[in-house]
Amino acid sequence: MRKILEIAPDIDGVFACSDVLAMAAIRVLKQKNKNVPEDICVVGYDDIDMGEYFKPTLTTISQNGYIAGQKMVEKLLTMIEKPNEPLEHRTTIDVHLISRESCS
Repeated sequence: MRKILEIAPDIDGVFACSDVLAMAAIRVLKQKNKNVPEDICVVGYDDIDMGEYFKPTLTTISQNGYIAGQKMVEKLLTMIEKPNEPLEHRTTIDVHLISRESCS
C-alpha cells in the first residue's frame, strides 16, 4: 500500500485479493492519514469473520468455500480417473458483494 501511494497518491479505491491484505492496506492508509472510505474505499475478497469486526468494517466479496472445494475435488478426481480426458480449466463460482463501512 505504501508503494501504491507513492506511485498514485490520488487513488480513490483499492481492491485487495484477500480480506487480510485489505485490512493491512487500511492500517497503512490510517498511518498515512488517509480516511477510509472518505479518501479511499477498500474492498477485500473472501469474507473472513474478522472483516465484520474490523474498524471500519470491511466491504468484501464472498464466495461459497464449500462449493469451491467441492468443484476442486471433482476436477482432481476427473484428472485421476480419466487422465487422458481434456479438462476444462476454467470454473466459475457465484460471488456476492457484502457492503460495509470501508466502501461507500
